[in-house]
Amino acid sequence: MTKIEKTKENNWFRNALQGYESDSQVYYIIVGCHHPPFANSKVVSPAVGDTMMDKFLNTFYNTSKCRLFLSGHAHTYEHFKSRNKDFLVIGGGSGTLHDLYSGKEARYKDLFNYSPGKRMFRYITVKVYKNNLWVDLHMCSEDLKRIKTLYQININCD
Repeated sequence: MTKIEKTKENNWFRNALQGYESDSQVYYIIVGCHHPPFANSKVVSPAVGDTMMDKFLNTFYNTSKCRLFLSGHAHTYEHFKSRNKDFLVIGGGSGTLHDLYSGKEARYKDLFNYSPGKRMFRYITVKVYKNNLWVDLHMCSEDLKRIKTLYQININCD
């Protein structure tokens, strides 16, 4: 993207979030993009530190109704918390699964306490209940015969 295109995109994003923030009918904002700001993937790098991502993150952090940031690109499932906001990496619905850096090698603390190896194919559901967002992780069993709900996040939006 050109510098002008990047500026237009950042302005659009900031204006859209400001509009949602001031709308009394909007209670929560979930943001999504392809590249994850945080990731422990051994295949792809996190986008934090990228000027464009940093501008998006600053807008996200400074918008009080923004509660959840979804991204893909890394073919795994990870859950991070930053500045009291939740970040999920949920990429790779049918792509090759990525190994993760874990333990002392991990770039970021993954709150999903699961095997640090490859995490099977997955999807999430998000439900709204009063002042909470409930995020459920549904993951395919290793034998590929069933889907199981493995993890739930309760995001209090008060």
